[in-house]
Amino acid sequence: LAIIKLYNGSSLDIKATTGFASEHLLDDLSFCERKLIPGESLLIPDATADARYFLEAAVLNGPKLRFYVDMPLVSDGVVLGVMILAERQPRHDFTAQKMALFRQFANTSATTIALAQNTAERKDILFELKSNQIRFDLAQDMTGIGHWSIDLKTRDVTWSKGLYAIYGLSPKSY
Repeated sequence: LAIIKLYNGSSLDIKATTGFASEHLLDDLSFCERKLIPGESLLIPDATADARYFLEAAVLNGPKLRFYVDMPLVSDGVVLGVMILAERQPRHDFTAQKMALFRQFANTSATTIALAQNTAERKDILFELKSNQIRFDLAQDMTGIGHWSIDLKTRDVTWSKGLYAIYGLSPKSY
């Protein structure tokens, strides 16, 4: 069983699962409702033998979890969420080597998630910049002002639509 939960503000929201018949079974899963600290995973080889979790609904009832391990998803020191593996059978064979492999997988996943989030943020920023440019152009049209800029490296000069209008020129002719 696998789960990925990501922060949405201050709460963790389920973003992906596999091996669960229904996501509502995960509502009471308190294993991962702890403070997530970069690099600090939680490993429970047998939840029925763990005093912290043996009375959990997910252990006693469906899905009757026994094995649980999680790893915080961290990018640039920021915890994005948590990756979880769980089984209905206890596992006392989850070695340090397997934990290192799980950590590597979680780190790769965190990087991918961060890149996807940054791409979405860039799209939002580009949309906002385009919206601001449209409003700025409208304000220039209404007030009859214009502006220009120069790229100091290439020495390219750029005029706004308003500046072309002030001088009675078109971008194609000048």
